[in-house]
Amino acid sequence: MRFIEQVVIVTGAARGIGAAIATRFATEGASVVIADLDGAGAEAMARRLTPAGGSALAVAANITEAPDRERLVETTIRAFGRIDVLVNNAGIMQRMALQDVTYEVWHRTMQVNLDAAFFCSQAVLSVMRERGKGRIVNISSMSARTGGQASPPHYATSKAGLVGMTKALARTVGEWGVTVNAVTPGIIDTDMIADWPPEWRERWLAEIPLHRFGTADDVAAAVAFLASDDASYITGTTLDVNGGYFMI
Repeated sequence: MRFIEQVVIVTGAARGIGAAIATRFATEGASVVIADLDGAGAEAMARRLTPAGGSALAVAANITEAPDRERLVETTIRAFGRIDVLVNNAGIMQRMALQDVTYEVWHRTMQVNLDAAFFCSQAVLSVMRERGKGRIVNISSMSARTGGQASPPHYATSKAGLVGMTKALARTVGEWGVTVNAVTPGIIDTDMIADWPPEWRERWLAEIPLHRFGTADDVAAAVAFLASDDASYITGTTLDVNGGYFMI
């Protein structure tokens, strides 16, 4: 129970990896704020988390919009009085060929995957700085490391930006007692790969040393570690969760 009396915001937490991260924090005693564009999904997730051990609060928010980010922070402070951890998990991926990527697709991908993570971090940092402690964990992607064999270039670029942002923020806010780290999941068995044909799955499994796809819980465990006091001397790092597919 590493997060008793701590308050954790997880963006994009109504389903998938975000939901697993929120659940992990709740089971370890945290009060969890489920921030998601899907307000009904966030409410449903909050109801599922309440029996898990901690308190849960749903906030319907479009985190690409400044008023919604401000409302997210204000609502969290009003409900719980503090913010200990921010997990920037929200993201989108539109699969398409390079020549089909329009400016609108590029801009929207950067806006959700990179811009929103930066400005959500900015929004919580004033609270964390005042307390002299905080944790920010950014959910990037293995595509940031490899260039994205299984994901399109605009997505890989946005996730690589998150890795660079992680390092830059870590250097900036370390003196405030805040750590900033990233997790780069590999191929995780969520609805994002549910439509993969069997031959794709077989090919990827053959290249993963652990011979299995990751689970959302695998990612959640890594995030919880980086957000905990067990990782108090770790900042600016990127933790690969990919079954050994990519090794530095």
